[in-house]
Amino acid sequence: MADGTDCPGKDKEIGRGDGSARLSGYVTSEDVDAGRYKPLRAGVSLQYANREPRFYASVAFNGSVWNMSSLNGKMELPVLTSKSGIIVDFRRIQWRQSYIYRYRYQKYVNPYDAKIPKQFLLQAKTETAIRYAEILLIYAEALNELDGSYDIPSWDGSAMYTLRRDVNELKKGIQPVRIRAGVPDYTSSEYQNKEMFRRNSPRTSDRVYGREPPLLRFKTLKDVRQRKKH
Repeated sequence: MADGTDCPGKDKEIGRGDGSARLSGYVTSEDVDAGRYKPLRAGVSLQYANREPRFYASVAFNGSVWNMSSLNGKMELPVLTSKSGIIVDFRRIQWRQSYIYRYRYQKYVNPYDAKIPKQFLLQAKTETAIRYAEILLIYAEALNELDGSYDIPSWDGSAMYTLRRDVNELKKGIQPVRIRAGVPDYTSSEYQNKEMFRRNSPRTSDRVYGREPPLLRFKTLKDVRQRKKH
């Protein structure tokens, strides 16, 4: 969530979580007029309200807006309904509120991008084989696992680096990523406690990369796939 906490009802369907229930109801026209639940529109589930900015930038959920700015002033697309229940129009993609349980990935969708019959209008994307945020997270996660102090020589032997689990160094890896994602920093207790830090690291990765890459890195993907579908 925008305040750094788990969303209400997280993992409830698989017998886990904190006992809270998922939010019910939908955004109303009155909510929109009052400026509540931005950037959601009327008719979108309140389960998507008050999420962190990176959620809205990365996840195509039921009610996402597909800007398709390349089509502005050029043409208006007719309303189309696909077999998967996606309703496509000129300015947005709105997924039906019932029978749709799948999420899509829009992290690498540029507001310019659009698809029209027999044609894609796309902006070129930068290669994303590895990103600086990934390097920062791996650095912090590795430091968190250290017990004691280690002197490591540089690649050419000209310098020596002392590595240990240091809170200030952990912050160098975590703070830039969480600030960019628009979520609060870890608390002092979370930085000081190795187990708490380890538990929170996949959540920070989720906000940057989506779900599967951090599951692979933390060796929990198999466990997640074996759980009850929800």
